[in-house]
Amino acid sequence: MGLILRIADHLLSSPDMPWHRMVFALDSLGFDTAGDTLEQMMGTGTDEQVCELALAFGLDLPPGAATSTSATTTTTRVAAAQPLFIFGSHLSKHKAFVGEVGQELAAFGINLFVAHDTITHDTAWEDEIRKALDRADAGLVFVHDGLKDSPWCDQEIGWLQGRHVPVMALRFDATPYGFFARYQAQPVPWDTDARTIAQMTVDRIAARPELASAFAASLVASMKVVNTFDATRARWRHLRGLDNLDAKLCSQLLEAAKTNNQIYWATSPWDGESGETINRLIIAFLRRQPGGATIAPDLDAYEKYLDALDTQGKGLYTLHDNPPPGTVTGVAR
Repeated sequence: MGLILRIADHLLSSPDMPWHRMVFALDSLGFDTAGDTLEQMMGTGTDEQVCELALAFGLDLPPGAATSTSATTTTTRVAAAQPLFIFGSHLSKHKAFVGEVGQELAAFGINLFVAHDTITHDTAWEDEIRKALDRADAGLVFVHDGLKDSPWCDQEIGWLQGRHVPVMALRFDATPYGFFARYQAQPVPWDTDARTIAQMTVDRIAARPELASAFAASLVASMKVVNTFDATRARWRHLRGLDNLDAKLCSQLLEAAKTNNQIYWATSPWDGESGETINRLIIAFLRRQPGGATIAPDLDAYEKYLDALDTQGKGLYTLHDNPPPGTVTGVAR
């Protein structure tokens, strides 16, 4: 009971965890979400499920707490510092549209495996699909009319479910079925474009604690190459709420903050005073990360560099003429 109350207090006090994300996270971990309160929903789970939920949100367990060591627990963990690799299951007649969604997800550093676009003609395509299914951190199923009758899609979904990785459904003109029906499907209006679907999918990924490490790696990778202020803000919106960056990701994000002017000239509408630049926010963000201590000297040097520019009244527009420590005219050494 005490652990359930602690989890509820933690979630309800988090500004980055709206109600629909809480419900989605609970549903994904097998809780009955028909209750009116978080406490009622969590009360439907086993002791092991409650403990796994606590661990997923970074809460300490009480002494002697029961945790599961089953395949469900161990196989849903994704490798740290590796960008997300998602298997896209779809009917072949929709391959062009699915490919467009994949391109939009790639802008967030997320790799959507689209069989018809990914596999070369001279490759044993069945073997490549098997490898992708074994490698995938999650699945994204495009539920169109006829999916149920496709033996390939049916087996792909079953394969992913058997590995106990998250399976996200996009409901177009059909509904999930069988074991697949237990997953909450995202309704997709017929005129929804690929970019909107990608944004919806990124929001769903952000609500999955078990994907947080790989999601962080994807976002950091995408921050290196963002080419507009809006793109920077779209990624920072998700990145700012994470607390799991290792030393490698911390170093990569600091490098991006130093060298990409679409980061160090962009401002955030969610943090601090209006007009505060995201590169300043990244310094504070990295200090809070598990890997932040490893790069603390680099963070100190960069912060002193920015302070000196501000003191001199030069501001960030002199960065190319006066590159920060560790860079040469905006390019990392």
